[in-house]
Amino acid sequence: MKRCIAYTVSLLATFSPLANAFDLQDAWDAALAYDASHSAAAYQRLAAQEQIPQARAPLLPQVALNGSYQRNYPIKPDSDANNSYGYNVQATQTLFDAGKYADYQQGKLAAQLADAQFDLSEQQLLLNVSQAYFDVLTAYDLISASSAAKKLYERQLEQAKTMFDVGAATIVDTHEAQAGLDNAQVQVLNAEQKLHLAQQKLEYYTGLNPAEIERIDGARVSRIVANKPLSEWQQLAYRSNTNIGAKQLAVAQAQAAVQKARANRYPKLELQAAYQDQHQQVSSMGFNENVHNKGASVGVNLSMPLYAGGALNSQVRQAQLELLQREDELTASKRDTDLQVREQYLNVQSGLAQVQALEQLVYTNRKKLESSQLGQQVGVRSNLDVIQAQQTLADSEQQLAKARYDYLQAQLALSQAAGQLQSGDALQQINAAIRTQPLRKTP
Repeated sequence: MKRCIAYTVSLLATFSPLANAFDLQDAWDAALAYDASHSAAAYQRLAAQEQIPQARAPLLPQVALNGSYQRNYPIKPDSDANNSYGYNVQATQTLFDAGKYADYQQGKLAAQLADAQFDLSEQQLLLNVSQAYFDVLTAYDLISASSAAKKLYERQLEQAKTMFDVGAATIVDTHEAQAGLDNAQVQVLNAEQKLHLAQQKLEYYTGLNPAEIERIDGARVSRIVANKPLSEWQQLAYRSNTNIGAKQLAVAQAQAAVQKARANRYPKLELQAAYQDQHQQVSSMGFNENVHNKGASVGVNLSMPLYAGGALNSQVRQAQLELLQREDELTASKRDTDLQVREQYLNVQSGLAQVQALEQLVYTNRKKLESSQLGQQVGVRSNLDVIQAQQTLADSEQQLAKARYDYLQAQLALSQAAGQLQSGDALQQINAAIRTQPLRKTP
C-alpha cells in the first residue's frame, strides 16, 4: 500500500478539497485499463476473432507451389546416372462442401461467443470494483460513527469520574463509561482494519491511490429510486442479459455442429487446376540426354463417402444430443436470470426501505441520546441510560452506513442481471445523485 491506513480520530475529522479525487466512474475507467485479468480476457477475445478467417479460408482458392531436385547415383558401374528437377503449381477451389461451410458458421459463432464471454468478465470486474469502492466508503463511515461514539464515551467517562470525586455518583458509573469507551475503541480498530482491506482491494483492481477516493453525500442515497417495474426489468434481461446471449450462441454452435456431422455424408466437389515443368538429365555410355516435360491440366474432383463403419451416423447422434444439452442449458440460464432479476429487484426495494427506516432510526436515537443527557443533568436519567443511548445511536449509524452502500451495489447488480450495466446509465444516475465536493484528509 502506498499509504498507511491507521488514521487517528483527529485526522478523520479534518478534510480539504482534492483536485484529483476519483469517483466511481473514474474507478471503473481505471480498472478497465489496469486490471491484468481484463487485459488477458481482451487478448483472448482478439485471438478468438481469428477463427473467422481461419474457417473461411478452406472455402477460398488454395494455391500451392512445389519444387524438386533429385540426383540418382548408379550402384553398378555400367548403370545410367540421371538428374531430375522441376516445379508444379496446383490450385483448387471448393465448389460444394457442406462440412466446410458448417465450419465457417461455427467459426463466426465462436467469435461472437468470445465477445459475450469478454462482456461477462468485464461486467464482473465492474461489479467487483464498485463493491470495493463502496466497501471503502462504508469503512470510512464506520470509522466516523465509531469515533463519534468514542468521543461521547470519553466525555461521559470524564463526567463520571468528576461526579464520583465529589460523591455525586458511584464507581459503577465510571466502570460503565470505561466499558463503553473500550468497546468504542475496539469498533474503531475493526473499522480501520476493514478500511485497510477494502483499500487494498480497490487498489488491486484500479491501480489508483485509495486515499484519494471521493467521498459522497450519504444522505442523498435514498433519493436514488429504480422506477422501472419488475416486468420491465425482466423484459430487459430476456433481451440483453449476456449469460442468456452466450447460451443462445452455444445453441447456434451446436446446430452448426449437427449440420457439419450430417454434411460428412454429403458429396464434395472441387475444381482443380495444375501446371508442371519437369527436367530430366540422363547420362549413359558417354552420352547426355535432356528430357523436358511440361503441361497443364484442369479437372473436377468428386468424392462421396459410402461406408465408414458407422462413425458418421454416430457423429450425427452425438451432435444432436449435444444440441439438446445446449438447449436445456439455455432454458436453465433464462430461469436463473429471471430468478436473479427478481432477487436483485427485491434487494433494491427492501434496501431502499431499510435505508429510509434506518435514517429515521438514527434521527430518533440521536434525539433519545439528547433527551437522556438532559435527563441526566436534571436527575431523572442515570449514567447507564446515557451510555445505552450512546451505544444504540452508534449501532444504528453503523447499520445505516452499510445499508446505504449495499443499496447502491444492489442497483448495479440489478442492472447487470438485466444486461444494462455496461451502458453506464445506472452508474451515471448514482454519480449524479450522490457526488459532493471532493474531499481528502489533511496530511
